[in-house]
Amino acid sequence: METRSEAARLEALREYRILDTPPQTEFDTLVAVTAELFEVPTALVSLVDENRQWFKARVGLETCETERSVSFCTHAIESSERALVVEDALADERFATNPLVTGTPQIRFYAGAPLVTPGGLAIGTLCIIDQKPRSFTSAQIERLCDLARLVVGQLELQRTGRALSAQAGRLASQGAQLQALNAELDRFVQGAAHDLRAPLRHVTGFGRLLAQAISSRLSEKEAGYLNRILESTRRMDRMLQALYVYAQSAGALELTRVNTQRLLKDVRDDLELQIVETGTTLSIGELPPVWADAAQLQRVLLNLLDNAIKYTAQLTSKPEIFIGAERDRHLWRFEVRDNGPGIASQDVCSLFEPFTRLCVDEQVAGAGMGLALCKRVIERMQGQIWLESKLGEGTTFYFTVPALDPREVGPDQAASQSERATCDAYDI
Repeated sequence: METRSEAARLEALREYRILDTPPQTEFDTLVAVTAELFEVPTALVSLVDENRQWFKARVGLETCETERSVSFCTHAIESSERALVVEDALADERFATNPLVTGTPQIRFYAGAPLVTPGGLAIGTLCIIDQKPRSFTSAQIERLCDLARLVVGQLELQRTGRALSAQAGRLASQGAQLQALNAELDRFVQGAAHDLRAPLRHVTGFGRLLAQAISSRLSEKEAGYLNRILESTRRMDRMLQALYVYAQSAGALELTRVNTQRLLKDVRDDLELQIVETGTTLSIGELPPVWADAAQLQRVLLNLLDNAIKYTAQLTSKPEIFIGAERDRHLWRFEVRDNGPGIASQDVCSLFEPFTRLCVDEQVAGAGMGLALCKRVIERMQGQIWLESKLGEGTTFYFTVPALDPREVGPDQAASQSERATCDAYDI
């Protein structure tokens, strides 16, 4: 590991914005797997700050931090070895009088693999502790180092995800000309794909290698932990794909007269399996021809129907969804109504923002980009999208699209007559 200044190491640590953050499943799962794999009472993701070591995740230890001056992990990140192993702390002159050895938690055995950033800086360790001396083989050291690389992979994924979310929000709010926006989105998607490629490959690759190496030794519970780690990489992959589709929605529109009745038939065919499996009753009113981009309007209907089916099926065994439309001067106002769980008023304002998910149930797949995409598409077709909802009574999404070619509509008609784009206009 290349030696760098302490200032650079601390700067690298702070760039992850991980210190003093709440517990997270990914890291908690990693330390649980580590403790069970090595059959030790204590495992920690330890981050070495300027004057302390802070534990992002811990098993078998109550305190969340200790002073750096007595930290074993400080020695581990300064060691030239791949991992620091202390088989009997009382027999090691560096640690024999350490208060963590002579007092609580009475460390006898310690093994810590440095968390090394892509830039070669050690910001902490993945470490294991026991209250009795132990031997530690080279194969076990290698395994601990593999798990430490998984920790760094998770840190990289989270940093990249924050950057993507911030960039997506900035792009979504830009009022620049379409050509400039498309160019920026193209660069953004290319940059996002580049940034995600390394950590995704890193986490997935080492996760699979680890699974192959120890699958026969894992209990069902331990295998479940490992599967949850790999699922994190799959979630990030879904985010990247959703982000790519979101960027695509900024492309040039091909506005034509669209037969929405026929369009909805295609959407229903795409969702037929979900409709049958959930027992959803889908009622469709008379749908008019509109002036829109057929592919983008189909994507809006697909997202709204898909959400309605998934979330309604959570609450009731008899999901019911209605789709209809009414004329509103030069616009058609569509509605997608369900008898699902409804949406709380405090969640409405953020609902159309990128990467927003109201459901944390991992069985309900999604990256939280569907409604953001709907909003962008509808507004680019000179419409509006909003909702009305009550908890326990269902939700109705409304959106408007032009009935006629906007180029043939007068300026007084072209102004939207719906002011529902702000939170104040939602009827909750």
